[in-house]
Amino acid sequence: NIYVLPIVHGSGDMAQTVRDFMVSQDVDCLALPLPPSVETLVEEGVASLPIISLVVCPEHHDDQSSRCSYVPIDPCQPVVMGIRVAMGEGIPRAYIDRDVASFQPTSWVGPDPYVLKTVPLASFSAGTIPFLPSPQMGTQRQARIAWMAFRLHELELDYRKIVYLCPLMDWPWVRQAYLDRMPYVVPEQLSER
Repeated sequence: NIYVLPIVHGSGDMAQTVRDFMVSQDVDCLALPLPPSVETLVEEGVASLPIISLVVCPEHHDDQSSRCSYVPIDPCQPVVMGIRVAMGEGIPRAYIDRDVASFQPTSWVGPDPYVLKTVPLASFSAGTIPFLPSPQMGTQRQARIAWMAFRLHELELDYRKIVYLCPLMDWPWVRQAYLDRMPYVVPEQLSER
């Protein structure tokens, strides 16, 4: 009862695909690749659309430098579109990514989702999977993947039709972690940002 939409961030075409899927289905939970600590601010930003905003997550590093990660609240973001539809339809949202003190991005250059105007999402995703970088064991990415797979199992206990907006780059490994019931480490608790 989990429907996965592999997404590419920052794509209006992908956001439209998410919207079309969400409004055509009977969804009772939307699982999001964002940590619980940003839920309130992200949803306040979504409620304020069409004003575009940014949720900034301060990070402090061992070298005493200050950096940040951020979540753009822009309707061209597939996750934001999913939240927007879910809020409008009264669908519960689950923020299932792992909270981290310092986010470590993984760079990857993929195909342009503009092709979704003529190619189904399933074909786009299948054609991309062979070129995705695999997560290295012991990395933050691997820990986040294992945690999200565990959280999907938890959600299945309460919901009958879950839509999971999974970053395309992580989809094959979240799927495998889910099927293997990969061991996970409980994330550190961060205060709401």
